[in-house]
Amino acid sequence: MQQATAVVLAPQDAVEADLLCHAFVTSGKRDRLMPMPPEVETLLPGVFFCDPLDGLSSGAAAAVKVAGWLHQLAEQPKPIAASVDPHRCRACKTCIDICELGAPQLVGEEPQRHSWIDPMICSGCASCAARCPSGAITAGDATDEQLDAMLAAVLKADDRNAGQKAVVFTCNWDAYRGLEAAGRQHASYTPWIYPLKVMCLGRLNPGILLSAFYLGADGVLLLGCAPEECHYTFGNQRAQETFDLTRRLMQLLGHANKCLVLDRIAADDAESWVSKIQTFMDGLNGGGQQHG
Repeated sequence: MQQATAVVLAPQDAVEADLLCHAFVTSGKRDRLMPMPPEVETLLPGVFFCDPLDGLSSGAAAAVKVAGWLHQLAEQPKPIAASVDPHRCRACKTCIDICELGAPQLVGEEPQRHSWIDPMICSGCASCAARCPSGAITAGDATDEQLDAMLAAVLKADDRNAGQKAVVFTCNWDAYRGLEAAGRQHASYTPWIYPLKVMCLGRLNPGILLSAFYLGADGVLLLGCAPEECHYTFGNQRAQETFDLTRRLMQLLGHANKCLVLDRIAADDAESWVSKIQTFMDGLNGGGQQHG
């Protein structure tokens, strides 16, 4: 059984198209049912439908594309949905405002009213977990405690020969594929970087980034998807918001000498991965400064 990230529907007429659109309506800011791109190719996941006026040709084109790569797919686990602790949730609606897919919704009656995340809609980005003010949401991929443990593990080594230590947070998509491509090509770069993968950079919060500095990192690099290629469409925006807030907090806490950088990379671009890592480390060794 194969796991796909996109489904294409080809309605026979306008009536069937309207029925499909109504069936996929949610309260999210982004439509769950999207029109098929003219080139029948997209980097975004989701459910797409073909224009009923051109359903035969575009539907057939999509079928040919699917047949061409389906047999090459490796089985991938479904992203684990975030979950809510109803006893800690204050029903503040922050998660509803953050998620553009419409996965969180309020359920129950006062005083037990709380948020619930629909696992059939949640794509696992965990942006809601990063911004929940009461800590009621647990990310499905890696919890805050697990990320702190990973940071402690990679930064605890006391190597006198080590240069400046840097943590590189990569999203699970374009940035991590760049790292994998660099590995396949046996590309060479400094050994004093410690990559940590998260589903989306929007999953990070200032506490996690500041924890990296507290545990001994001299610099932190956030590498996400290229513009217009974000797997979740709104992840880059959430990452930028977290970066800006963390930078302000660093100045207030007296960490202005630390280096925090936000950058983006296209998928499978090994050359850019090495270049961005080297540029970051050169800046780190020459005196840290914060920029994005």
